[in-house]
Amino acid sequence: MISTNSEKKATFNMYHFTNFCKYYGLKQNQRYCYAFKTSKDSKNLYYKYSIQTIDFIVDEIKKDPENIIESIKTRVKK
Repeated sequence: MISTNSEKKATFNMYHFTNFCKYYGLKQNQRYCYAFKTSKDSKNLYYKYSIQTIDFIVDEIKKDPENIIESIKTRVKK
């Protein structure tokens, strides 16, 4: 749960971030994500995210701080 209530501790981890990326298709949007390979590891694809990604996620959380994480988690699993 993400909460703006100062009595509750807000947590957001890699699992939550991955669910946001899947649900909103952030990896496919060049505004939010840049995919690349390195010269040392040309087999794997790496991702860098822009500050707009963080702004977008924060804005979405602000819309429904009590339920957004669980809602996205449920929708991604379908």
